[in-house]
This record gives sequence, structure tokens and C-alpha cells, in this order.
Amino acid sequence: MPERLCRRATALSFLLYLFACEAHADDWDNCKWEKLETGIVGCTAIIDGGKGTPENMALAYHLRGLSYANKSKFDQAIADFSHSITLNPNVAETYYNRGNTYSSMGRVKQSIKDYSKALQLNPKYIDALVNRGNAYNRIRRYKLAIKDLEAAKLLNANDLNIYVNSANAYFGMGQLDQAIKDYSRAIELDPTDVRAFGYRGATYMQLGKLAEAKTDFEQALKLKPDDKYASAGLKRLLKRKPRKK
Repeated sequence: MPERLCRRATALSFLLYLFACEAHADDWDNCKWEKLETGIVGCTAIIDGGKGTPENMALAYHLRGLSYANKSKFDQAIADFSHSITLNPNVAETYYNRGNTYSSMGRVKQSIKDYSKALQLNPKYIDALVNRGNAYNRIRRYKLAIKDLEAAKLLNANDLNIYVNSANAYFGMGQLDQAIKDYSRAIELDPTDVRAFGYRGATYMQLGKLAEAKTDFEQALKLKPDDKYASAGLKRLLKRKPRKK
């Protein structure tokens, strides 16, 4: 269940802070998480200078945290996001990105706390809503996952990843017919999504609908011949006998 990993460091409020800092324009230009080679150096120069407003210093810590996270230096990233929150505790994106980092570290319950705080600050923050739903899936809190992912559908009914993840939650709950419905919706949105075909195939197999399962596994392998999930599913299926009617 993939996470939504988009980094919301470029929110409008942040950009306003960014362009207000003319005194250190070069450092701010370098202090961007997308700039892998200069991001940490640029942000560190701003932080070490210590002359910015609390909001701007919070931004510098946030952006450096993103750079560290992008380099898989998760402990440093967490420290910077936490400094940013101390300086400016009302930015939903900071909690969201710290939540993503905790998730990458396997600290799922801590990530849920941060996604929840982000949603408290911005109830329509769909990325936080989806990632919290995915986190609930990871710890098998399927009812809570479904609640979040169904809410996310109301905000965006055309995001295939939401449907794949909600289907995973319904599968975990044993609600296989609803899982099939959501995987099918994901396929409607993107007929090339290998995951949805593979997962739907596994769900059909669980229901004993082996012909449908075979079709889905074969379609997944047609799209991606080396897909291990679909390949393993098809092998298991071919060893099974159809249920007697």
C-alpha cells in the first residue's frame, strides 16, 4: 500500500516567506529540498545565521528536514521538523512531512499522530487523510482506514490510489465484494494499473471465482511480465481446483 509522498513544502504561505527574504536570496534559492546537492547547505547557512523571523527559521528547518528525508537521513529530518514545529506550530505541512518520515522509519503509530495533527489544522488535507488511512491499514485498524479513505473519496473521486487502498482495507475486513468494487473502480480510472489487477485477482481467488482471478493475473502479467505478486498468484491459482457447484 504505497504512501502519498508528495512534499508540501511549497505551500503558498511558505512561498510568501521565501520571497520576503531578500537579504539571503542565494541561500534561500539553494534551500530547496528538490536541490539534492545544495539544499542542506543552503538551509544550514540560513539556520546558522539565526537572523530570520521565527516563521522563516521554521521554514528553513522544514526545508532542510525535507532534504534530509529525501536522502533517507530520517533522524536528522525528524529533528529539523520538530524544530520547525517548535518555532511555528500551526503549519499542517510540517506535521504531514514529519508523519511521512516516521512512516518511512516504521514508526506507524507516531505517523498517525502527526497526520491527525495536520488534519486538525486542515480538515481537508487529503494527502494527510490518505496517508493516515494507509497507516491504519498497516496496523490492521481497517475500520479506521476505511473511514479515512471513504472521506478522501469525497474530496477526490478520481484518485485510483485511494480506491486501491480502500479496497485493501475492505479485503482486510473480509468485505470482499466491496473490495472487488473498489479495485474495479481503480481499474476504470487507470486500466494499466498492475496492482489493481493483481489484488483484484487475489480477491476473486479468495471468493472462489477462479476464471476471473486467472484473467486478472494474466492481465497484470501482460502489463508487467515480471510482476512477482501476479506471478505468484497465478501459480497458486493453477494448483487449485474449481469449487463444485
